[in-house]
Amino acid sequence: MFYGIVVLYNKNYNDSQSLSCLLSSRLFAEGKLHVMLVDNSTKDFGNSEAGEKSGITYISMDGNKGLPKAYNRALDEISKNTDISGHMIMIFDDDTTIPEAYFTEAEEAASHDADLFFPMVQAGEMIMSPCRIQHKIPRPVPDFGNLDGLILTGINSSMMIRGSAFKNYRYDENIFLDYVDHDFVRSMRSEGKKIEVMKTVIKQDFSRETDNYQAAIHRFKIFKKDLKVYYKKEKGGMPVYHLLILVRKLRMLKKYKKISILAA
Repeated sequence: MFYGIVVLYNKNYNDSQSLSCLLSSRLFAEGKLHVMLVDNSTKDFGNSEAGEKSGITYISMDGNKGLPKAYNRALDEISKNTDISGHMIMIFDDDTTIPEAYFTEAEEAASHDADLFFPMVQAGEMIMSPCRIQHKIPRPVPDFGNLDGLILTGINSSMMIRGSAFKNYRYDENIFLDYVDHDFVRSMRSEGKKIEVMKTVIKQDFSRETDNYQAAIHRFKIFKKDLKVYYKKEKGGMPVYHLLILVRKLRMLKKYKKISILAA
C-alpha cells in the first residue's frame, strides 16, 4: 500500500493541486493509495468533510503546528492500523502538480533496493531536488545526469520513503518548517539508508517571496530558528549557520533597504 501525506495550509482541500493529482491517479482508483490529509490551517476552511470520502483520512492539527508535527501525526495514524514497514510513504506539499508518470514509476520503484526515492524537481530552470551537500550546505546539482559521487539530499516535495525508515524514527519537532527534509535525509544517511533518484521530472512553483516587510521578518525568524537546530547537530556546523544567516540578512537588506534587518 502507498500512503500519500498532504499537508494543507490555509486553503480548502478542493484547491489543493497535489490532492487533485493523488485522487485522479491510477493508484488511488485501484485502491493502492491512501491519502492522509493533514490540516495545518490557522482557521476553518471546511476541510474536515474530506475525511468523509473513501480513501482519505483527515487530521486536524488545530492550527499551524509546523511540518514535523504534521508528518508525525500522519505517521502515527498509519502505524496505529498497520505495520508501517510494509508500505511506501509519499510526502507532498499542497500545491504540487504530480504527473501520472510519478505514480507509475513509484509502483515500479517499490521493488528496488532503496529506501528514499527523490523525483527530479524543477522550479523554472533551477533544479530544486535532488541537491548535493557541499561544505555542509545543500546546493543545487549541476544537472540531473551528473550525480555520481555527490552527497545527496532532497526536498520534501514528492519524496517517497520506504515505511521501514519510520519504524524507529520521527521527524524532529524542534524544527518548524525549514530544513525538515535535509535533517531527515541526513539522519537516514547516518543509518546507511540507500537513496535512488527517480526519472520523473516534477515542475513546481516556488515563487513564495513577499513584498511585505513584516511578513518577511516573521519568515526570517522561523528560518533562523530552524537553521540553528539543524546546524547544532552538525559537527563544525555553527560557523556555517552564522554565514547563512548573514547572507540572508544582506539579501533582505538589499531588497527592503531597512537597516533594522541586521538586528533581526
